[in-house]
Amino acid sequence: GRGRGRDWSDGDRRWNDGGFDPDRVKSYRTKPQGVLTPSHRRALRELWPDYGIPAGYRDDRISRESLEANFGRSGRRVVLDVGCGLGNATVTGASLHPDVNFIGVEVHKPGIAMLLKAVAADSLENVRVVRSDAITLLEDRVEGRVADEVWVLFPDPWSDPRMAERRLVRPFFIRLLEKHMRPLGILRVASDCPEYIDHVEGLMVERIRRGKWAPVPDESKNDSMDEPTYRGFTQYEQRALAEGKGTWERVYQLLPAPRAVDDPFS
Repeated sequence: GRGRGRDWSDGDRRWNDGGFDPDRVKSYRTKPQGVLTPSHRRALRELWPDYGIPAGYRDDRISRESLEANFGRSGRRVVLDVGCGLGNATVTGASLHPDVNFIGVEVHKPGIAMLLKAVAADSLENVRVVRSDAITLLEDRVEGRVADEVWVLFPDPWSDPRMAERRLVRPFFIRLLEKHMRPLGILRVASDCPEYIDHVEGLMVERIRRGKWAPVPDESKNDSMDEPTYRGFTQYEQRALAEGKGTWERVYQLLPAPRAVDDPFS
């Protein structure tokens, strides 16, 4: 099988030897989102072995090679959809781009179950699912540069300033992307909260100044009501549009590390 059985470990390691680690604070709400119905349970039981990638601490680390073995094909781009929710964007993206491998990353079981059902219904062989939060996955369970593109679509904006540290897009997260994305990889961040976009831009200014990233303004959107062309609407995006809100998107490209120049006088 493509999966190796169920693994529902949360892998929450927000504490290190020195005490609480602010870099690892959860970016999602721990209260379960939705009810786990018998249909959900059946999907988790029957479909996870085919489409799930175990990412617990007792499992092998996820690498480019292990993903190629899991998908049964090599040399393909890999898109990581972080906090994919019900998987609307993942499924549509995978349908539009069958030559690309998609990995939906989600914590909550109802969302995972709905994604598994959608993938099976559409017979999508280019989608896999990981149950993990993004920080834990990238910091502890991934080895090497695995992703060509990362989507952060409508994450919890944590609008209360006292909770701003819980935003997923934080300096530590960006450094993890720089470690595990391939050069010239693409980061897409979308939100219906302009303050969140301001937060992202403010964070990326320094990384851009240091030559780590470059903005891709032609693919950015401001207060847009248009349907994205590369993916489907997310659940929260649909809700925002139904309320008459626009959406914002920022796109960045990871630049290759500058080639070291030999110093003839060293």
